[in-house]
Amino acid sequence: MRHTTSSASMFVATALAVAIPSFAECAAQGGVAWQQLQPANNPAIAGAIASDAARQRLVLFPRRDPPETWEWVGRNWLQLSPATSPPSVDSYMAYHAQHQRVVLFNSMTQTWEWDGHDWAQRFPSGNPGFEGPMVYDPDHQRILMFTRDDFVYWWQWDVAWSPVPSATLPPNRENTALVHDALRHRVVLFGGVRQVGANRIVQDDTWEWDGADWQQRAPSHVPPRRERHAMAYDPVRQRVILSGGYDSTFPPLPPYADTWQWDGVDWLQLAPATVPPARSGHAMAFDEVQRQIVLFGASTVQLQDTWTLVSSSPASFTPFGWGCPPGLHVAASSLPWLGDVFTVTLGDLPPGSVPFLLLGLQPLGSTIPGLPGCVQWISVEAIDAMALVGTTATWTKAVPADVALVGWSLYCQGAAWLGGWPLDAAVSDAARAVVGMR
Repeated sequence: MRHTTSSASMFVATALAVAIPSFAECAAQGGVAWQQLQPANNPAIAGAIASDAARQRLVLFPRRDPPETWEWVGRNWLQLSPATSPPSVDSYMAYHAQHQRVVLFNSMTQTWEWDGHDWAQRFPSGNPGFEGPMVYDPDHQRILMFTRDDFVYWWQWDVAWSPVPSATLPPNRENTALVHDALRHRVVLFGGVRQVGANRIVQDDTWEWDGADWQQRAPSHVPPRRERHAMAYDPVRQRVILSGGYDSTFPPLPPYADTWQWDGVDWLQLAPATVPPARSGHAMAFDEVQRQIVLFGASTVQLQDTWTLVSSSPASFTPFGWGCPPGLHVAASSLPWLGDVFTVTLGDLPPGSVPFLLLGLQPLGSTIPGLPGCVQWISVEAIDAMALVGTTATWTKAVPADVALVGWSLYCQGAAWLGGWPLDAAVSDAARAVVGMR
């Protein structure tokens, strides 16, 4: 059988195509699952949390007197015994990746740093007047903080505090949440409560900071207004996750038990089969070791539970075999998620190469006649052209929002006509791609 670009397109269209439900309907069926863990030890109450990427653990400073410092290591909470501790007052934290320190700022306008062994108070000049949620901006290597001050409330920390210039600002507020979207290089803010005269006005607005200015977003779907909610970024699924909180507008509503995700365009409410009980004031952060979001407790001692949010249907791209020549590899610059774009690259090609991608439904492993030492790693149901720019070739296809495709495997292997090389053709290693749902 002779495989052509047109037959490859038909193959991809047949195997990946036929839209049934919409993407929103698919995703709402649950690409994620909450799982309750049973650690041997638990803090008594939630508090400020940060992910220490260098030491690969979460750091928790509960709202508890006397002060306590806890770390989430593996699948258990460990209480530490530092010689010095910040006072047990309302606090927020973020991890400064460049300095490899957790930075804490509290309602006493104190700044503290945790180095993994002990706390040390810093004494910068020009402190902010109030505490607020903090997030690390890796693009500018600084911690950002949003406070409820009536005048200057958007701050940055490197080795000192200073106001952040911005032409536009969201209205000041408290009990809001900030998170850094690493894929889109944006800081995302949602909700909180504003004090306007004698009235507390709970918010449901979404704002983004691009490193230079704030922009209010206008999504088609919006979570109910709330404060004391939690947000974290999931780099596995490349989505911002929002959980819980409550509406304190009189008469106040019970806390929420919902889970939402932000993709940079719209909010989507997820519907996992099991969810943590309703809560507010909880701690939530991404665990770099287990590669999942961890949620703990609440602002009251009634909830001392630990939950993880995992992808129940993750997309993946797993290479296997070897290339011929050995340096020729396929890679995925974007994974095959439903409703998204799947991109495969083939690098280190000489100028003038004619690259193409072999597509199949199963692994193989047979030698290629005329190419000594080269292996055809997959069955070949189709061949599709790749676009060559410089020394890298790219193949891109849109994955339809069809829930029936979740878990479906596609095998791929790169190949190229090389012209001036001793061999007139070369092949890469291969990979198994699995379609996932966020």
